Amino acid sequence: MPTQSLLSRFFVWFSSLCAALLGALALIAAGCTPEPTPTPVDIDQAATMTVRAGLGAPDTFVYSGVSFTDLLTYRAMFTLSFDGMVGGEARRGTLNMQARVDLGPPAAVNQITVTGDPGVFGSFDEIGTFGKTYLAGVDYITTGEANCLPQPINLFDPLAYNILRPEMLFQPNEAPRLTLVGPGPSVGGAPTWRFRAEDFSTATLQHAALDILVADRGAHIVRVDLQGEGYVPGQRSAHGTVKLYYELSGLNQPVGEISRPAVCRPTPTPEPSPVATSVLSGD
Repeated sequence: MPTQSLLSRFFVWFSSLCAALLGALALIAAGCTPEPTPTPVDIDQAATMTVRAGLGAPDTFVYSGVSFTDLLTYRAMFTLSFDGMVGGEARRGTLNMQARVDLGPPAAVNQITVTGDPGVFGSFDEIGTFGKTYLAGVDYITTGEANCLPQPINLFDPLAYNILRPEMLFQPNEAPRLTLVGPGPSVGGAPTWRFRAEDFSTATLQHAALDILVADRGAHIVRVDLQGEGYVPGQRSAHGTVKLYYELSGLNQPVGEISRPAVCRPTPTPEPSPVATSVLSGD
C-alpha cells in the first residue's frame, strides 16, 4: 500500500478517536452527565490543598481525568493493548506512545508504534512506527526516513491530536470513587499515593480494575493503570482483555529541543483565526 495512503488512513483513524474523545468531554462539560457528589475530598485539584497542608492523602476521591494544571513541560507514556477475538479470530496488538511536551509556546513530539495483528485498532493493516510533531501551528506525521505529511492543527486543542490520554478509552464519569490503598512507588523521583477501584464497568469494558498514582506534591495524577474485558474504541467486533497504562513524568523539567522533523520541508505558519487566537490565549 502506498505510504501516503497509509499515512492518510492512519491520520483519519487517529483523528476520529480524538474527535470522539473531545465530543464526549464537551458533553460532560455541558452538564449532560451529572457529576458525583464530592465527599469527602475529590481530587479535582482539591486534594492539592490536603497534601500541601500536610494532612496526608484523602481516603477516597473521584477521578476527573489527567490534569495539566501548572505544568509547562512534561513527558507522557501511553500503552494500549488488546488480546482476544476480532471477528471470530484470535488477535492481539499494542499501541504505544512516547511524548515530550512543552507548553510555552505549545509544541510536542512523540513516537507512536503499533505492533501485533492487523485489525486490532482499526480496519487498516499493521502500520509500524509513526512520528507526530506539533510545532508552530503545523502538525507533522512522519514515517521512515523520507515520508512527511503535514496536517492542519485542531485549533481548539492543538495537542489533542498529538497526545493520547486515558480518556481515549474511558471517560472520568465512568470510574467509581477510588479508595486509598496507601503510599505508592516513586515516579520520577517523586513519592506518590495509590488509589484503586475494582469490578466496575465502562462503555467498552466489564469487570474493570483501575489503579491511580497521585504525586504527593502538586497532587498531579502521574500514573493510570486500567484493565478489563471488552473492546477498544472503534472495534465493536472485538472482545478480549484490554489494558491501558499511562504515565506522566518530568513535570516542569527540561524535555529537550522540539524541532521540525529533518525529513519535513519548512511549512509556512498558518494565520490563526480570531477564534483560535482566543482559545489558545485563554480569553
